[in-house]
Amino acid sequence: MAGKLLSVDEVLRLSRIASLRAEPGGKLAFTVSRPDPESNKDVAELVVLGQAGVEASYAEAGSPAWGPEGRLAFSSRRGAGEKEKGSGVYTLPPGLRGEPRRVAWLRHGVWGLEWLDDERLVAGSSVPEGWMYDDDGDYVATRRLPLWFDGQGLVAGRTRQLFLLEEWSGRTVKLTSEPYGVSSYAACDGNIYYATPMDWRNPTAHRVKLITRGGEERTVAEDLHVSSIACHARGTAIALAHKGEIGIASHNRLYLLTPDGHECLSCGSLDRNIWGASSDGDTIYMIVASGGRTPVYAFEPDRSGLRKEYEDDIVARAIAAYRGGVALIASSPTVPPEVYRLEGGALHKATSYNSWISEYSLSKPRKITIESMGDTVEGWSSCLPRERRGGRGCL
Repeated sequence: MAGKLLSVDEVLRLSRIASLRAEPGGKLAFTVSRPDPESNKDVAELVVLGQAGVEASYAEAGSPAWGPEGRLAFSSRRGAGEKEKGSGVYTLPPGLRGEPRRVAWLRHGVWGLEWLDDERLVAGSSVPEGWMYDDDGDYVATRRLPLWFDGQGLVAGRTRQLFLLEEWSGRTVKLTSEPYGVSSYAACDGNIYYATPMDWRNPTAHRVKLITRGGEERTVAEDLHVSSIACHARGTAIALAHKGEIGIASHNRLYLLTPDGHECLSCGSLDRNIWGASSDGDTIYMIVASGGRTPVYAFEPDRSGLRKEYEDDIVARAIAAYRGGVALIASSPTVPPEVYRLEGGALHKATSYNSWISEYSLSKPRKITIESMGDTVEGWSSCLPRERRGGRGCL
């Protein structure tokens, strides 16, 4: 019997999985959201997944961050009044026992969260410029808007900055005052690496800075187009970046960031665009674009170098490494995104939020080659199953 065809309402039922983070022992934290047409907003929850299944979930939460001894931090508006602006930062003790404890409240929301050490966190939050806003800072006063635009497509007025949060006292200290804001960052064993645009006229070219354990600030890279930064080992970090050789189409490379500077790890060994990277403290795992797929590569800087870890008919969009494996948010042409574990060279599906879609007819794209007038063009073709085509052909 042929499967049903998807309607718009059923497409809206698809769960969206994001913000995947792994703790060293293999527990995962990620967000699951789906739109609610009645309230006209997304309904989201933070899920903690162990090897045996879901261990905990927290409504209206995001930005998960694993800390020392399996402690978890996240952002949430839980307990906030309808008119209360911003988001809170919450923490849970080892074992996720007890209720989340509010550490701080950031009036302009939270876009990133990292543990700096066992007592402090680094949060990313937007900072409005007072002259751009009305008296209570609620919205941009349009009569005051300037004529230039910032790198996020918004008209000036807000920059993304970093804040230091002390867990037990709740003390909040602004760490950065970058004129063009902070694009991405990672807190690694007391060191904070972050990327900031070098010039508003070219907002994708970044300067990478380091704030050391002792509070010293220095530049470790310049003129790198940085997509993401993540921790590696012993106070170092990895970045996905390129030097804009062919503009925005340039391939992301894997860079190592250290207090002494930066080094390209994948240059000369992997001529592919790297979509994501994560380290377990020794090995760096990467998802790499390759002919409509994203094979997983492993890189060991001090030992065997580069090797292909896994390849199949999947497209991974996020990766998080832990001791003994990696977690992926991945999909295939006929399977919507789910969380997977890759351990011992085998891929295992860890969630089934969108399994209901198996009732419907989905087509798998086929690679095609067309030759015409001496030229060869390669592409992809997709069509309905034969019984749904009414006798019509399909490339």
